[in-house]
Amino acid sequence: MDIFDTRYFRLNRLLLSFMGLWPYEYMKASRNIFICCSTLGLLVILLPQVAFLLHRMTNLSDFYDVLPTFLGIWITILKTSGLHWQGKKFRMLLEHVQHDWYLLANHRDISILMDYSEKSRIFTLAFLSIPNNCTPSPFHLIKNYIRDNFFFLTVFLCTSVTIFVMTPLIIPLLDIILASNATKPKRLPHPTEFYVDMERYFYILSAITIAGYIVCAVTIVATDTIYFALLQHACGTLTILSKRLETLVVQNKSEGIDCNSAYKEEEDIKNMIQCIQLQVRTERLIHSIESTFEICLFADIGVGIVLQCSACVMIITRTNLVKNVPLLLLQSTRFFYSSWLGQRIIDHSSQISIAAYNGLWYQTSLKTKKLFLFLIMKCQKPFRITMAKLYVLCLESYSMLMKTSASFITVMLSLNSDNN
Repeated sequence: MDIFDTRYFRLNRLLLSFMGLWPYEYMKASRNIFICCSTLGLLVILLPQVAFLLHRMTNLSDFYDVLPTFLGIWITILKTSGLHWQGKKFRMLLEHVQHDWYLLANHRDISILMDYSEKSRIFTLAFLSIPNNCTPSPFHLIKNYIRDNFFFLTVFLCTSVTIFVMTPLIIPLLDIILASNATKPKRLPHPTEFYVDMERYFYILSAITIAGYIVCAVTIVATDTIYFALLQHACGTLTILSKRLETLVVQNKSEGIDCNSAYKEEEDIKNMIQCIQLQVRTERLIHSIESTFEICLFADIGVGIVLQCSACVMIITRTNLVKNVPLLLLQSTRFFYSSWLGQRIIDHSSQISIAAYNGLWYQTSLKTKKLFLFLIMKCQKPFRITMAKLYVLCLESYSMLMKTSASFITVMLSLNSDNN
């Protein structure tokens, strides 16, 4: 069974396929078509902004005005290019996840993996603002919790971004309805230069721009949700490992195995070897996620923090709320969730050695105790998701970077005031 055709990953696969990012060869023909369409959608947003910077920019305020959307497009391009460039690693990563499900298919611990996968599925639905009205399941408490804390924020962000994109079309429509005689210049959501008559071709250019924004939005959703799903899978395997270590000896007792028998010693050693193998597989999985999404993380954090600062500057200096507040909230929310996911990896991996200590390891044989010691030594240092080994994704780093960004905003404001 292909796990990516099940309810847990089907939507992620469809989103990635739509953007040409699904890395399997049997979709190569249609994949190339989607790649061309998505690239064209990104270029119709990027190139007019580059033309504006080269031929229309007169001062630093104009540069700050175009910077938030310009950086947003570059984040999308870097995330798309990063997954294309790491296509082989991405495919191996998906095969690793598929094999994990195969190994646990007939094991009772599969319910833990299903639990974590269900959370990632609901995150994807919430990101797309799709209500989930299926019949109640064992995960209904988790669903309600995630909905209450994320769904309404996502709806607000999507509504704000839609208003931002549609404002150039809404304002002329209101003028017609209200029979206003005032002549207002027609403008697109962001500063552009198409080298054509804006008044004459405004609606055509608006349609092209909106199509480009749709491509950007789908790309961000596709890459963010699969990243969340893969880290949730890693958290699930870490939870399985902790549970196995805690219940290793208890399980043997429940199966009626004599504590002094040679059979028990063999079973303990066999189970410990399986735990060590699971730990090694999970470590490889986390390192594979980090290397595959390396460019994506650089775009979200390195470029994203500049986007946040520039959006804040424009909100303060020009009070351009409709344009910059949605971008600021969206990027800040994505940045927080990336840091939160990194913190979850640290927390889950830190529980492994604690679970080993809490188990009845002292009732095992000497060989098993040595394997316990080996596993505990490997798990002393928690796993971390980093950006190019320079920045650790966790809530502590998030807090520090937010404080640092306040200094960046102050510098940008002073430069802007000096320019004026």
